[in-house]
Amino acid sequence: MFCPKCGKKIKDDDIFCAYCGETMTPVKPSAQAAANTVSVQQAPSASSNQSAPNPFYQQPVNTPSDPSSNVFTQNGGGKKNGGMIAIIIILSFLLAAAVGGLIFLLVKNNEDDSSSDKSSRSQKAAVTSDTIEAENTTVKEETEEVTTSTVTTEAATTTEVTTTEAETTTTIAATEQIENISDDSAAKGEASAYSTHDRPNFDEFDWCAGQYGLVSAPPPNADLIDNYYAIGGGWKSMIIYEDTTGDGTTREIDNIDIFFDGNRVTLSVDWYYVEPPYSEAYYMDEGSVTQFSGAVNGDVIHAAADVNGSTVTIDLYSFWRADGKQYGLGTLYLPDGTANYLALIRK
Repeated sequence: MFCPKCGKKIKDDDIFCAYCGETMTPVKPSAQAAANTVSVQQAPSASSNQSAPNPFYQQPVNTPSDPSSNVFTQNGGGKKNGGMIAIIIILSFLLAAAVGGLIFLLVKNNEDDSSSDKSSRSQKAAVTSDTIEAENTTVKEETEEVTTSTVTTEAATTTEVTTTEAETTTTIAATEQIENISDDSAAKGEASAYSTHDRPNFDEFDWCAGQYGLVSAPPPNADLIDNYYAIGGGWKSMIIYEDTTGDGTTREIDNIDIFFDGNRVTLSVDWYYVEPPYSEAYYMDEGSVTQFSGAVNGDVIHAAADVNGSTVTIDLYSFWRADGKQYGLGTLYLPDGTANYLALIRK
């Protein structure tokens, strides 16, 4: 049969044209025989000028050559080469399809990997963000706690230091006061020179009766005693009790010893003799002594004691020297709050 495309004669059972590669359509034997008959009847003669009905048909040219040089005539070469070309084309299509499928799979996998990587990165970013936020929160809380703890410690330290400084200042001030007093040997010498334990009498307190009543302040131009160590030791005292019953005043004379320990003070009162307004005077029991404890508070010596289950208080606030004698004034407060006149003298 002949190739419908190039007009070359090929084998009846060829699938492809060995000359142009055209695919052949199988023809039933009867149809093929009819085609061959028609082809033989229409084949032109050597003397005819009429052209071939098939425009693709070309008269073969027989050129003398070495039969062995024509690969299509050796061992059915045309048929084999046609099969090889078909196989190569099919393999090319299969290879192209395989490559295309491989490329598609690679692209898809790459997209999936990219999507997965993006999702993973997003999850990692979210986890990292949450972790960072949690860490920041933890660090912030720890910082606040540390800051709060530091601030509290500093405040406590400051308070402690301030308190310590205040206590130290107070201690230093008291120490300086004590040193100033204790180092004043002249004051101690004066106290020792005037100290007495002789029993008093009322005549020694005539100076207490002034023009307008009992003396309540040092006389003008008096030489005031400003060092308490100069008044330490024994004194004679007189107490005039306020008349709360209308029966008149009661007088009492006693002995008082004053002891200083820094700014602490102890008054030891030895009760001696009592003179009521309308009865006989009497002596107190021998050895009836009461100790008042207190301190120097500014210009006042303040001390208190328990007398028969009640608190009695003594305040001493004015001391001076004149005519070779020392004088002092104060007040004795009974448990009911009554203020009673107290005077001191020694020479």
